[in-house]
Amino acid sequence: MKVLAVLLSIALVCCGGDARPAKQSRRAVALQPAPHAPVITGGVYPSPYQHPLYRFPLKHRRDEPVRDPATPPIARSTPPPAYPPSALRARISGVVLIDIVIDRNGRVSGYRVLKPLPFGLSEAAIDAVSRWRYTPGRDANGNPVVSVIRVTVPFKPPTP
Repeated sequence: MKVLAVLLSIALVCCGGDARPAKQSRRAVALQPAPHAPVITGGVYPSPYQHPLYRFPLKHRRDEPVRDPATPPIARSTPPPAYPPSALRARISGVVLIDIVIDRNGRVSGYRVLKPLPFGLSEAAIDAVSRWRYTPGRDANGNPVVSVIRVTVPFKPPTP
């Protein structure tokens, strides 16, 4: 305890202060509310590793997509993606993993790339998936719902 008192007196002497308490001000101070981080609704949480281009559009946050509807969406038309020439020259192969939002009409209205590939393969997969058509998912009452499914788009260069 004595050591603490000695250290405190040394600190006060070094800083030019004395042992008297500071005079308190009696004027009113307006406190500002702390700024809050924006609240994210709709079950879509941005990832620090996710490019903003591939996030779900804002229009789907009002009508929250369902991940597992009672009746899942069924693919009607899934044309294959075009293989980019730069990826073909580099002989790149792999899988692009995408979460897609299927609206009540069966069209792909949003996407999020979960596992991209280089040389334009991710963009080719997005172009192909945006043209895909589905029978929409349905809830327990049989009404079409906006739903989210995960799709894989494989890329394998053709053999010469």
